[in-house]
Amino acid sequence: MLRSIGFYANHLKTLVKPFLSTTTENVLLQNNGTNFIYQQTRNGFILRRKFKPPLFKKYEKYRMLRPKYFVYHFVEHTESKKQEPIKVLLTSDVNKIGSKWEIVSISPEKAYNNVILPKLGVYATQENIDKYITKSTDEGPKLSLITQQIINILSTMILSVSLSQEVPWTIEKWHLKVSFRKAGFYVPEEAITLPERTISGPDLSLEGKQFYVIVTINNSEEVKVRCRIHHYNVFVKDFWKHLMEPVFPEDKPILDSMPIHHNIQNLD
Repeated sequence: MLRSIGFYANHLKTLVKPFLSTTTENVLLQNNGTNFIYQQTRNGFILRRKFKPPLFKKYEKYRMLRPKYFVYHFVEHTESKKQEPIKVLLTSDVNKIGSKWEIVSISPEKAYNNVILPKLGVYATQENIDKYITKSTDEGPKLSLITQQIINILSTMILSVSLSQEVPWTIEKWHLKVSFRKAGFYVPEEAITLPERTISGPDLSLEGKQFYVIVTINNSEEVKVRCRIHHYNVFVKDFWKHLMEPVFPEDKPILDSMPIHHNIQNLD
C-alpha cells in the first residue's frame, strides 16, 4: 500500500511539474525549504484515466484498485486555456476599443481593466442593453471608431505636397489627392476644400511653408489637415524637424491651434 501511494504521488508530480514555473518553485523552496508540490496554488488540471476501473455491484465486496487504474493522461490545464472574448456595452468613448453605446467583443482581461473597472462600460447582458438603449437613442448618432481614428490621424499629420521646380503650377485639388495617396489615404477631390486664395509657383520662397486644407469625411465630419510645400530636387537638411511659417500670415492662428504630431513635439 505504501508503495502504491508513493507511485501515485510521483506520477502526479510528473504531470503537474512542467506547468509550474521555475520562479514559483524557487520562491517556495526559499521560503520554507519544503517541496513546492505541496503548496497551495490556484491551478486546475483535467486528467483522464489510462485504464477504466471496474465497477462493483452492491453485493460484491470492495477491493482495492490496482496501481494501473491510478495512471492518468494529462488533458488540459485550465489556467493556460485561451479565454473566449466577451461582449461589453460601452457607456463612454474608449480609445482603440469603441465609441459610446457600441457593443464590442474583447478579451476578458482587457474588458475588466479598460472598460469595467474604470466604469466606461458594462457587460452586454440583455438587462443592460434594455437599460441603456433608451439613453443612446436620445443622444443622436455617434461617430464610429474608424471615423474617429481617421480624424485623429489626419488632424495631426503633415501632408507633404511635392511640386515642380521648373514647370509653372497652381495648387489644385488633384495635387492634394495625389499627395494623400502617397501618404496612404484615398481622398476624392470633392471631399477636399482648398484655401480661398491660390498658391502658385515655382517659388522657392514657399519651400517648406505650410497651409491647411479641409477634408470632409462621410459628407458630415470636417477635419483640417496641415500641408507643407516641397519642390522637387530641393534638399533641406532636417526639414521634418521644424515647422516653417505659413504661406498666408492670417492663417497662423488657425495653424497654431491645430494639434501637432508627437514626433514634432518631442523635438521642441
